[in-house]
Amino acid sequence: MKKQSDLTIFTPISISGDCGTAREVADNILQLYKNCGFDRFALIAPGKGWRSISYPPREHFAEKAELFLEIKELLPPEISCGW
Repeated sequence: MKKQSDLTIFTPISISGDCGTAREVADNILQLYKNCGFDRFALIAPGKGWRSISYPPREHFAEKAELFLEIKELLPPEISCGW
């Protein structure tokens, strides 16, 4: 297991709006891992201005959860990903 440093950095990744497919998001995360060594990511949702008008419907979160799971399954185990 890789030893974590004292400083934990979470890199935010948007999964709202036009973020692309799960494969495209996973590829972006893999590039950040390979190029910069980032290995902890926080997938950020909701978007589309929900906070300014109301709370998103349950379906919105179900869709984001499915996308999150797809992305997570495409990543190797050494990359940590949360929502």
